[in-house]
Amino acid sequence: MRFTPGFFGSLLTGAGKWEIRLDKSDLCICSNGSHESKIDYPSIIEVGVTPGLVWADVKLRASGQSFDFGGIANNDANLLKETLDRQITRSLSRKLDENAQSVHWLVRDMDEFLALPKYLAQRDIAQWTHRIESKETGEPTQTVLSVLRHPYANLDLLPPEMQAGAGMLFGIMSGRLEVLAQRNRRFVEGELLAHRAFFDTVENTPLTQEQRIASIVMDDRNLLVAAAGSGKTSTVVGKVGYALRTGLAAPHEILVLAFNNAAAGELDDRIKGRLGGHLAGRMVKVKTFHALGVEVIAEATGKKPSVANFASGGEIIDGQLMSELVEYLLASDPDFAARWLLFLLVCRKQAKDPAEFESVRDWQAYVNATGDYRDGQSGYLTLNGELVKSQGELAIANWLFMNSVGYQYERPYQYETADREYRQYKPDFYFPAIDCYLEHYALDANGNPPAAFGAKYRASMDWKRRLHEEKRTDVFETTFAEFAAGTLFDMLGQNLAKRGVKLKPRSRQEILERLNQPRIGADLGSLLRTFIKHAKSNELGAAQLAARAEAAPHPHRAGLFASLASKVMAAYEEKLKALGEVDFEDLIVEAARLSASGQFSHPYKLILVDEFQDISRARAKLLLSFLDKAPDCKLFAVGDDWQSVYRFAGADIAIFTGFQRIFGPTATHYLTKTFRSNQGIADAAAEFVQRNPGQMRKTPVAQDRTAENVVAIRQYARLQDMEVLVEAALCEADADSTGRQKTAKVFILGRYRNQLPGGLSGWQRRFASNLSIEFKTIHASKGLQADYVILVGLHTRKDAFPSEIADDPLLQMVMPEPEGFPNAEERRLFYVALTRAKHKVWLLGGKHTASCFLTEIQATLPKPPSGASVGTDKQAIAIERCPKCKTGRLTKRHGKYGPFIGCSEYPGCNYTRRI
Repeated sequence: MRFTPGFFGSLLTGAGKWEIRLDKSDLCICSNGSHESKIDYPSIIEVGVTPGLVWADVKLRASGQSFDFGGIANNDANLLKETLDRQITRSLSRKLDENAQSVHWLVRDMDEFLALPKYLAQRDIAQWTHRIESKETGEPTQTVLSVLRHPYANLDLLPPEMQAGAGMLFGIMSGRLEVLAQRNRRFVEGELLAHRAFFDTVENTPLTQEQRIASIVMDDRNLLVAAAGSGKTSTVVGKVGYALRTGLAAPHEILVLAFNNAAAGELDDRIKGRLGGHLAGRMVKVKTFHALGVEVIAEATGKKPSVANFASGGEIIDGQLMSELVEYLLASDPDFAARWLLFLLVCRKQAKDPAEFESVRDWQAYVNATGDYRDGQSGYLTLNGELVKSQGELAIANWLFMNSVGYQYERPYQYETADREYRQYKPDFYFPAIDCYLEHYALDANGNPPAAFGAKYRASMDWKRRLHEEKRTDVFETTFAEFAAGTLFDMLGQNLAKRGVKLKPRSRQEILERLNQPRIGADLGSLLRTFIKHAKSNELGAAQLAARAEAAPHPHRAGLFASLASKVMAAYEEKLKALGEVDFEDLIVEAARLSASGQFSHPYKLILVDEFQDISRARAKLLLSFLDKAPDCKLFAVGDDWQSVYRFAGADIAIFTGFQRIFGPTATHYLTKTFRSNQGIADAAAEFVQRNPGQMRKTPVAQDRTAENVVAIRQYARLQDMEVLVEAALCEADADSTGRQKTAKVFILGRYRNQLPGGLSGWQRRFASNLSIEFKTIHASKGLQADYVILVGLHTRKDAFPSEIADDPLLQMVMPEPEGFPNAEERRLFYVALTRAKHKVWLLGGKHTASCFLTEIQATLPKPPSGASVGTDKQAIAIERCPKCKTGRLTKRHGKYGPFIGCSEYPGCNYTRRI
């Protein structure tokens, strides 16, 4: 059969003359009278037809070549494709028939592979595929494999007895892993039955179906996403036990990693206690990442590293260390001293761009949260004692003081301006020595004011400019954009210099005395130490930090701090070197380097990591080095992205949510059944945290199905009334727990340590018979549980929740990328607080200053029935004060003669009355 373009098709489309002839075993092509080419049918992998109005284009791809033919009638083009498709398929079928023995061998080999008594992981499949594809299997086998991969392979043309096996083989070889997935599901079902007795008894209560499946599945990379209180530790125990029982790994071939000593100790105790019979006196290694780092370095170098005492000394020692290093640099490095003072006085806090605010009210709330408060006014306190309105004005005032430039802040304009429309004009700064004014405006680089400030702001600017022009008073202007870019101070100097002002920098001692505070405050010491920890962990030196500073939103501030931090970090490294010691960051980074370079090798076949949502980039790098050097080693990571709340310590949630992208193809499982909180708390917490679309989707199911009256909201009009609400909640918990066999645990949780209620010790004494009461920060409560939780501080202040004391943006140079969703980590922290509770949660916040979290969750909770109390501040504050001692509160109590009203200060006050 031959095909050619028609006369007009060839002429009008410019296709030229060509001929395609379909012989029995080959396709023959001749174009424009050239030499005839022959292509065997199995070499053709694509036949495409693009029809036109009259004529079509035909495209062939074969053996790495492409052929295009035009000018053929549409019907002829379709006939060519149909005929050619049929010829290709038949030729492939003949190849399979000719090599039937190899087909049978491959199917048998595949059946043996699928029958292996193990879960088939990605690496198992890759190794089997590599083996059968090797040249050692012979040319006939390679021919069969090439046919199975061919796009035109049609197994229906095979004899019926060969179709099923070849079909499975075809699926595996073409990368369609449904066959393997079905096989693995059947394997897991069999293992569930075979090890049912083990899973029933390995923990105090039988493992759930989800826990059992997660224990059995042994892919190369495994991620277990566990809801709060869902039994992830039990699953780790089950996984280790299953690996030991089935011989997948011996005790010394298993490594369990935790993030702190307490968690490692708990895991170690659980594994020894529950799996002692399987260990037979041997040990599974349970370590922290830092202990693993010590082991790697010691084995690779023959010298166990010594960790500096100050590396684990906590915030106080960290602060002392930073102070010592800064003091040393101030005394020994003039450039550092000058930059340090400049940063302290004009850049200590990053100013938020006014354009980011949606309203003037939002702007004022920001000033209230970040500034100072004096005489009923909010603002920013300068070295001269003025309360200025913005951080830009603060920087200007302090810079002027540093350089001995006399000024007056908001001195009334020298001409009367007050009228019905305007009050007396007060320019931002006045320089008496040169009779000149300075106005600082919230303008962007294009000279535009923030939209939130409205047209009134621009009108005020225009009015001021006209006024100065009319009265012929000297004035110059600066802008927020100049402040953010770091050009503000050069412009200030130039404008003052051309008016005859000479800058006279004050001495460092004079400036520090005026600061009236330590040379390094607690906040700045913490910022430095955190910055250095992250920089070291991510192996960032001075050059990299400088480059990142240039790309920062506020490059001047970022560059200034990066230069300071680099010098402090260098001094810190010198101190470590002089002592012959390392810190925790060194342990992880150096261990990863030694492992990646091949200087350390490990025996592990299974690595389990607890609380994987807290993983840092450095720790992930160490894990990857272990896995790269031991391809048969399997990773089992357990965690909950909803509880990732340690970004400040280096945790990068993107490693958890992007697990497969970083570690490779992954078997992901979920633990959705929670044994801690009841369904009402679980639902409220899950709905709240999943407002962030970046969180993984989960639907927790609680063992306790109670769903009503388990999340209560109480609001106070005044902050000082919050403790009254705490006491009322404790009274409710006391009543609810009366009659239980054991003392109920109550957590009073705060976002910060300074939210510790003053009445705690009194409540602990008063409610001792029924309640065990503790105050904890939410971070400290993670991993713990209580019967009742009272969450305080849900208002809008500096110590608010969500926190308005945000991480300094400088940390973005060295920390994981921030998330796009507002308050993403604070939202997860709120979830952690809610899910510590078993029976009930009380959320205490401001009535007129309610936290956005409180407002949001209040809108999602079930409405109370008509006439029921909604638990506002009035309910709690109405608790009657004791008429005898005047300090205690009257509450309902139970005695041997029944219920009565008594004073909360008993036995100090014995006032009672009958109900």
